[in-house]
Amino acid sequence: MKNTILTLTSAATLTASVSAQTLYSNNDSSMSASNFIFHKNVTSANGSSPAQSINSIASGGNSGSYLNVTQSWTTAAESSSSTFNYYDRVGWTFDPSIAGLAAGTVLSFRASVDALDDPSNHGTGVYARQAGRTYRAFYDSRSQNVWTNIGGTDRDTGLTSDGGIIQFGLVTANGQLNNSSSPISVKRSSGYDNMGVSLVVVPEPSSTALIGLGAIGLIARRKR
Repeated sequence: MKNTILTLTSAATLTASVSAQTLYSNNDSSMSASNFIFHKNVTSANGSSPAQSINSIASGGNSGSYLNVTQSWTTAAESSSSTFNYYDRVGWTFDPSIAGLAAGTVLSFRASVDALDDPSNHGTGVYARQAGRTYRAFYDSRSQNVWTNIGGTDRDTGLTSDGGIIQFGLVTANGQLNNSSSPISVKRSSGYDNMGVSLVVVPEPSSTALIGLGAIGLIARRKR
């Protein structure tokens, strides 16, 4: 079985740069279902709220265990539907107030995850939630028939140094077009592995001064 190793880097002061970042993490033995807690579901008006399950799989093309998420729902006749499930990663929280940043400092975050899913209308994302609002680092709507590493950077930049605790998690989404005159039942499964996130200060447009960065972020890498 593969272990997921998270590297810890202590706090530091870095020269101002959009890419400057310091990593902060905790240990994680695997992409285990026990490490992810269902947070909420968002389903369009033409679909029923899905039954959802999450479990760990010990094989399947990506050596070692990975996280498996299944969604089952119904799409109304002659319509389309979409459903999003949000799962908080247990222990992946950060309090930016301990980083020594000035009040109102804007943060963005970067994330990546390995994904494998049904060849259908699937979506994948990694999110950060602060003060009740969710920010996705990316949303990838392609289908991955083989294990694919996907990622990106949040462009909303709504996270701030004084906005409260930040919770990170995984979002999995699916959609269905139904051209028939009757409702249809849909079932989708997706695999996830090697999720990682990191936070970075967003400099003022005219700023070239030094920025004090606390130890912010998480990055996971796989040990086979």
